[in-house]
Amino acid sequence: MLDLKYLEGALSGIAEVGKGEVSFDFNGTRLTMKALLPHEEVAVQKYASVVLEEIEDDEDAGNTATMEYLDRFKLALISHSIIAIGDTDLRDEEFISTGDKLPNGQEVRVPRWEAIKKIAVRWSRSSLTLLFKKYSELVDKIESTAEKAITFGP
Repeated sequence: MLDLKYLEGALSGIAEVGKGEVSFDFNGTRLTMKALLPHEEVAVQKYASVVLEEIEDDEDAGNTATMEYLDRFKLALISHSIIAIGDTDLRDEEFISTGDKLPNGQEVRVPRWEAIKKIAVRWSRSSLTLLFKKYSELVDKIESTAEKAITFGP
């Protein structure tokens, strides 16, 4: 009888297609970014689309909505994709402590991407655009490699 572990092993080669990372120096800081999984891409879209909901309520908001949408999209995508900073590996860190404590003494923790976003929101549009470009470069490379993983007939 088949079990889930066998099935995972049998399909493991497919799971690796479309994944990848890139490490680079950005103005003296070593960063590593990963390609997002589909559920992470959906989270990025949800974060960015808040702007679109606001447009429905305010007709004048449409004038700047495109720029704000793109800013939010880049910010969320970069925040989700950063998995290492210098020698600090964040891959297994789902949550980051804020340094604050609740009245019961428990640490306040936020999702890793939100912690990075709180810092990245203060970065210039140029910095976000350059990091977005680096992410796009990673995705292009992954897609080029992934296309070789399967053969299509005419």
